[in-house]
Amino acid sequence: MVVEALRVIADNPSTIDLLGLSPIAAAVGDVVSSDNSEPVTVGLHGPWGSGKSSLLRQVLADLEARERTVVIELNPWEFDDQDDVKGTIIASVLSTLAEGADDGLKTKLFGLIKRISWSRAATALARGALTMAWDIDQLVDAFTPQPEDGPPRSLAGFRDEFEAVLKELPVDRVVVLVDDLDRCLPRAVLSTLEAVKLFLAVPKMAFVVAADQAMVREAIASGLGETRRSALFARDYLDKIVQVPIGVPQPTDHDAECYVALLLAQRSNSNALDLGALSTHADNRRSQGETPYLAGAPGDNFSPEDLHEAKLIVAGLGTDDVVNPRRMKRFVNALAVRQHTARASGVDLEADIVAKLFMLEHRFADQMTELAGLAQQQREELLGSWEAWAQGDDDVGVSPGEPEGPLNTFFGTEPFLAGRDTDRYFVLARKLTNTRFAGVLGEDAQQCLQELLSGDMQLSESAAVRLAALPKDQAEAVVAEMVGQLSTAPQPANLMRGLLRAAEHEISVSAVVGAIKSRKSDIDPGTAAVMGQLKQPSLVGLLSELKADPAVSEMTRNTLGRTSS
Repeated sequence: MVVEALRVIADNPSTIDLLGLSPIAAAVGDVVSSDNSEPVTVGLHGPWGSGKSSLLRQVLADLEARERTVVIELNPWEFDDQDDVKGTIIASVLSTLAEGADDGLKTKLFGLIKRISWSRAATALARGALTMAWDIDQLVDAFTPQPEDGPPRSLAGFRDEFEAVLKELPVDRVVVLVDDLDRCLPRAVLSTLEAVKLFLAVPKMAFVVAADQAMVREAIASGLGETRRSALFARDYLDKIVQVPIGVPQPTDHDAECYVALLLAQRSNSNALDLGALSTHADNRRSQGETPYLAGAPGDNFSPEDLHEAKLIVAGLGTDDVVNPRRMKRFVNALAVRQHTARASGVDLEADIVAKLFMLEHRFADQMTELAGLAQQQREELLGSWEAWAQGDDDVGVSPGEPEGPLNTFFGTEPFLAGRDTDRYFVLARKLTNTRFAGVLGEDAQQCLQELLSGDMQLSESAAVRLAALPKDQAEAVVAEMVGQLSTAPQPANLMRGLLRAAEHEISVSAVVGAIKSRKSDIDPGTAAVMGQLKQPSLVGLLSELKADPAVSEMTRNTLGRTSS
């Protein structure tokens, strides 16, 4: 049997507007390009996954089309030298400006770079003095004598001289785009903001900083020590630096349907799809208040079926997922894997049925578990009663449980599952999760599962000890259930910690290691701290591997480093 190749969508920022954010990008461009040459800082605020980086890419495209504008992209999270983020930022700006300058301005800019080199050399010298291992190569350039008429070696007066050089530069604006500031350690956050405020905030300069405002404030407060005064200072400090705060808007249901439909079309036609034309079509209908935004979309590679499936997905997903573009993209990719696996396994189910059952598995684990533990006939009867309840038929309908509101919407929306052949999906789901589902677990195993996922450290540790004392097949089934849930969990911390504690007691260790590695970019510092307490050899090896993996966040890697030292 030949199965079409599986395509998933990379989690990269997009220069094409898939969420209707182009008016915001244009507004940011207008703010930083205003006739007033005074320095200005725009903050693009939103939680992780809200589309800040994509919006920043669209701001970049807008600014690059404007005359007499220099745009510089910076990502402090990716800097190799985390000990002198401020110096790296200033040197990057100066170096970029020097690339297009005439010889006279280039000489002045290199003189300023020399000052920064001395600052960075002092940092390196202090670090070397502590370790008694100076990096001589790092210091040579900084100690190279300058011409007698060169600028002073200190940073005193740097800002005034930088302002004077910019006045001579034949541009109207220099715009620095800063991304991923909320992923940096507190020291790097403060250094970045210090570079912006103390050294580079002069006429002609503008900054656009994309970050989760709450996380940046937390980083500032953390760098000052956790007190009530530090929290107030962090709020005022950020407000003083960012003059124009702009929140990245959450997608409406119509925006979400459009976005998911474009993801589905891109997944199916990655090489032939004209995303730009589809985006323009959607923008035109959006501006005229016509919905759905992709109705009547041009091109042979966009199918109305994509829009129909997108409506189903948005209606079935929870609010937390629908308002977060990254979570929607993750779900579309996970659904693609499930649909591909179904076809490869010879399970020929209609796409809408696979999508709805996978959403049930993703969002309502308790109800999915209950259905999975039943024989086919019983399952069909229960599905029928749930859907009757959701449609208001109280005579034969039975509530699926809690939360009633979301479950009412889910089971009351087409496609309906009662009377459809769903048994093969449940067979496939059992195979993929390597479990019999909690519905056929013993009472003790179910209790252990609940406590492992509770988030309570003492309770989950106690549950792991009791789990290890259960029959092997029951213990492994509990772990397999958690592994299955981890693949699509939007907030995986409790699942990861429960799995780690089970593996510490030698339960399905290899499965746990594989599951944790598959979600390594989502490991938070709290989970990293748990890993540092474990002694099981494979988990110790996993810790060593993750603390050097760039896919793991900087903050988490630092926690892993501290706990393993």
